[in-house]
Amino acid sequence: MQEAAIRSRNATTFDRDPQYANDRFKDDFNGPTQRGGQWTKSIGSVLHLGRWINPSFNFAETFNRPAPQPRIDSSLFPPTVATGYDYAWRMELFERRLNLNFIHYRTKEINADTGGDGPGFFNELFDANIVENKRPVQDQPIINFYADYTIQDGWLRRLRIGGGVRYRGRQIAGFRGSDTIVNPANPAQAIDDPRVDEYTPVYTPDDFYLVTGTLGYSWRLKDRREIRANLVINNLLNDRGPIFGQATAVRPRHGDYTSPARETIPNGYGLKQPISYSLTMSLKL
Repeated sequence: MQEAAIRSRNATTFDRDPQYANDRFKDDFNGPTQRGGQWTKSIGSVLHLGRWINPSFNFAETFNRPAPQPRIDSSLFPPTVATGYDYAWRMELFERRLNLNFIHYRTKEINADTGGDGPGFFNELFDANIVENKRPVQDQPIINFYADYTIQDGWLRRLRIGGGVRYRGRQIAGFRGSDTIVNPANPAQAIDDPRVDEYTPVYTPDDFYLVTGTLGYSWRLKDRREIRANLVINNLLNDRGPIFGQATAVRPRHGDYTSPARETIPNGYGLKQPISYSLTMSLKL
């Protein structure tokens, strides 16, 4: 008996082919219902040994649902559990005017679901971080800066004002291996552009930045209790500029639709979230 995966159907009406009415196909059946669960653990500790020595450690597991693709016997793959280890060292210097926080973390996930074919998978490994956390195909700056100041005297005492910026250079959206130019021997035809190849990057038009502002105040109560208010303003400048992803499209070169030549440009983008406010209140007992 020959086994087939998909039942033959009429191309016009999509009805089952009566020729195979008594035959069974794989798509005639659904896999059994699967139920399951997974326990995860999390533990951490902070030691306040002094203003300049505050070590901390945290261990956590995260549950990741199994891949939607079933095994050959219709059973589901088991869920994966990712583990993470965080090691931190916090220092408070100059009467807490300067705080330094150093964090080292490790993550691990076994049997993670991956897509794509074999060659594509190995190409991703080849492009991965291999030396000094830099990628051979992309080395754009990423800068995160934040600072705040707390007023120490006067009627604005304990008022904290801060701000920061997150900056990222232009990203590589793709490569220009599909670019063509007008054939000098025949203006109606296009030929491969010899000036670029599959390793010539296509950059996004602009870099990315996001400005954040903070404002805080604290009220001292009896028995060393304290009420703290913290206002965070995301996208302080309300910049709605586009955020490009790693996708490209091919268009007529320089937008000239009368030309057979084509060029690769970034494609697919979203807009930054507009300005937003977040106010939190906390009570320290």
